[in-house]
Parts: sequence; C-alpha cells; structure tokens
Amino acid sequence: MSGPQTSVAGPAAGGSLWIPAAERGRVQGIFFMGAHLSGGLTPMLVAAPLPLLGWRGVFVAFGMPGFVWVAAWLHWFRDRPSEHMRVSPAAKKT
Repeated sequence: MSGPQTSVAGPAAGGSLWIPAAERGRVQGIFFMGAHLSGGLTPMLVAAPLPLLGWRGVFVAFGMPGFVWVAAWLHWFRDRPSEHMRVSPAAKKT
C-alpha cells in the first residue's frame, strides 16, 4: 500500500516544482503521515486474504496494481508543470 503513495509523494515532499514553497511543509507532513499509516494498515490488509490466496497469491495481488500504477504514472507525469498537457496556460505562467 505504501508503494503508490511513496512514488507520488516522495519526490514532492523534498521539494518540487509542482508545489509552492510555502506549502511544502504541509505536503511533507501529509507524506510522512501516509507513510506511517500505510505501514500500520498493510499487515491487516495482507492478513485478510492470506488464508485464501497463500503468500504467493497475496504477493501477486498486491504487486499487480503496481504495474498499472507505473503505466499510468509514466503516461501522466511530467517534470515541470509547463510540460503537462492538463495545466492551464495561466497556471503555466506562474
């Protein structure tokens, strides 16, 4: 569960062109809160399907969304807001 959250928030938490400097502290707080929350919830989420799927099945079930996430991320992510297709021209100027 922490993989998708970390892949997005990790780079942003350290400083990103997408996040105004005044809001980076809040983003870091949300990032670290999510990291700790997912670390606490993951064992419960893994334990539920374990008897039904076995450890290999759980591994595959939790790993497959990661491949979907990577495909979506590579399609959508851009290094700079000015390069992103969905950012308005007015926002690109700021």
